[in-house]
Amino acid sequence: MDKKSRGVLKIVNILILVVLVVSVVNALPTFFDALKRSFTGFRDTNLITGMPTTGTTGLSISVTSLAPNVSQIFPLNGSGSITESGVSNFSFSFNATDPDGADDLNDSSARINLTSSSGDQVRSNVSCGQYGLNLNTSTANYTCVVRIYYFDQAGNWTIRASIADNGAQLIANDSGANFTLFSTLAIVVGPGSLTFPSIAASAVNTTSNNDPIYVNNTGNQNITANNVRVTPITLAGQTTPAFNLSAANFSVSNQTAAFNPECNITTPELANNTVYNIAETILPRGNNSAGTGTGNGVEQVYVCLRATPGASVLPAQTYSATGGAAWTISVV
Repeated sequence: MDKKSRGVLKIVNILILVVLVVSVVNALPTFFDALKRSFTGFRDTNLITGMPTTGTTGLSISVTSLAPNVSQIFPLNGSGSITESGVSNFSFSFNATDPDGADDLNDSSARINLTSSSGDQVRSNVSCGQYGLNLNTSTANYTCVVRIYYFDQAGNWTIRASIADNGAQLIANDSGANFTLFSTLAIVVGPGSLTFPSIAASAVNTTSNNDPIYVNNTGNQNITANNVRVTPITLAGQTTPAFNLSAANFSVSNQTAAFNPECNITTPELANNTVYNIAETILPRGNNSAGTGTGNGVEQVYVCLRATPGASVLPAQTYSATGGAAWTISVV
C-alpha cells in the first residue's frame, strides 16, 4: 500500500475511534444510574423495576349445619296409672326435623324427659329409637320408653324432647305437652300373722314376738297423719269358742321402746270390729325398699295385750282371729 493510501486509512481509524469514545461516554450515565438503582434502599417511583405489582390473600369460612327442631311431642297414651309396688313403661313420641336432611339427625341422641308438676322428680327414657321410615326428606319420628315408679307423684308431668344432629348442635324443645299420672291408694301389710308367746291368765303387757306390722305404701298417694287405721277383732277360743279374748284387752301404737309404750295406750278402748285411727301415724309415698326412714313409704304398727282376765273366764286354749275374722289394717 502506498503512502497516500496508508494516510487515508489512518484517518478513517481515527474517526471510528472518536465515534466509539463518544458512544461510551453517552452510555455512561445510563450505566451508572442502573448501578445506583441496584443498591438496597433506593426508591424511584418513576422507574420500572420488574418487581410484582399484584398479590393474593386466601379466605376460609366454615359453614355449620343448621340445627334440628323438635315438634309434635305427645304420649302414646295421654294418661295412665302406676303399677302397684312396681314399674310401668310408658311410650312417648316426637318428630324431629333437620333442614340438612333427616339423615343428619343423630338417632342415638334422642331423649325424652318427664318432669313432675312440683319439679322435684324427673324421669328419663330408658330407650329411644326411630320409628319406621323417615316421614319425609327432612323429618323423622322417634319413640321413647320412660319408666314410671309406683311412688312417682300423681298429676301432670311435662314432656320435654331433645335430639342432636351429627354436627352436635343439641336442640331441646318443650312442647308444653303433658302426661297425666293418676293417683293410686294402695298398701301392703305384713307379716300376715302376728303371734304372741304363751301367757297365763291375768298376764299384763304382753307384746308380740314377731311385730311390728309393716304397712308399706305401694301407691303414689300421700297418706296423711293419723290416717292409718286398725279394725280389731275379738279372738275366739279354738277349742271352746264360747270363751274369747276381747279386743278391749289390746292396744295399738306406732311407737315402741324398752318400756313398751305401746302398752300404755288406754284411749280409746278398742271394741270388736270397729275402725280406729292409729295416733301419730303418717305414710307418705316413697320407695319402701329403701328402709323405714322418713319419706320411705313405711309405717310400723305395734300391738300389746295389755291385760287378760282370770282363769275362770279365760280357760287354757288357743285364741285367734284369723281368716275372715282377722284384724284389718287400712288407710284413707
